[in-house]
Amino acid sequence: MKQEFARRQIVIADPTLNVARTLRSLLSDGSFGNAVSLAELRFDLIDRLQSGGVDLLILDPAFVQRDVDIGNLDFILDLRRRFSAVPILIYTTLRDAVILDEFLCMNRIALSSKADELVDILRLCEQLLSGSFGGVSPKIDAMFRGARDLV
Repeated sequence: MKQEFARRQIVIADPTLNVARTLRSLLSDGSFGNAVSLAELRFDLIDRLQSGGVDLLILDPAFVQRDVDIGNLDFILDLRRRFSAVPILIYTTLRDAVILDEFLCMNRIALSSKADELVDILRLCEQLLSGSFGGVSPKIDAMFRGARDLV
């Protein structure tokens, strides 16, 4: 018996439009059968989240907060507080283990490096959509292990 799945609404918020378009294409054409859209500006992202119906947000933190690399997470924390039901895949080039660990302390989050293989990113998306949170991609995991080895 064939199981029917509702189309999931995924929003990608990435400051690099070419990266966002490529990711949208891959997620739309994949086995998900999702409706994937791009938020092109910060206020567009907020409007989409406020209107509801977003099942997953794929977010490069630099899209909403330019100084995240120095540890300023204020806007992202506010975003998480206001839209706490929406799972977020943090999709980033950040390499600071302390900042990335702060993301993991937030609710309904998973972490992926932009250098990860597509299959690993898709796996994290599937996990988030199925209600499993706190996942990290192989490159993020290796970075965390390397940081632990230094202490």
